[in-house]
Amino acid sequence: MDTQGQDEVKKNSNKKKKLSSNKKAGIAIGVVAFLIVLGAVGSHKNTSTPIDVQQTSQKSTSATSKSPNLTITSPAPATTTTPQTTSTSPASTAPSQTTSPPASTTPSCSPVSDAASMEGTSGCINFTGYAYTSSRGEMYLDQYLSAPYGFSAYIPAGTSFGPSVLSQYSGQSVDVTGTITNYKGEPEMIISSASQIQLAQ
Repeated sequence: MDTQGQDEVKKNSNKKKKLSSNKKAGIAIGVVAFLIVLGAVGSHKNTSTPIDVQQTSQKSTSATSKSPNLTITSPAPATTTTPQTTSTSPASTAPSQTTSPPASTTPSCSPVSDAASMEGTSGCINFTGYAYTSSRGEMYLDQYLSAPYGFSAYIPAGTSFGPSVLSQYSGQSVDVTGTITNYKGEPEMIISSASQIQLAQ
């Protein structure tokens, strides 16, 4: 091989070396660029915006303060009302008792011994009388059971009350009120109303 051929071989060898160096440099540059890109992406991902703790706390406090106050009211316990039972006792069916004659309300009555001296006047006489009814329906409340009858309270026939009322006073101390008259020498008082005869107090 001549000198010119050797030179050509050297040139080709140098070209190959340069091409190989350029490829290696290109690969190295590409690798470096790739690493730079990866580093930038990783740095971007790992970089986060710092949280403002104070601001977050204030927002939380504000939200809490804006929340309405909730008051839980327990329902009032149910009240059970017990109905009141009214017991009504049945009316008594016992037979009515005989009503006692009214007691005297006259302040004072004269004794029967004064009746004769009081003839022609109105007054009150106290005595123990005995009831008697004649065949004509006339009723008497006499001082004595037989003649002379002494003082007598005379009740004409047809008077508003009958023998059953007068019999309540028989044998009792009574006060009779009215006008004192004389009948056959004996003092007498005419009775026209049951209110004129009362039990002595």
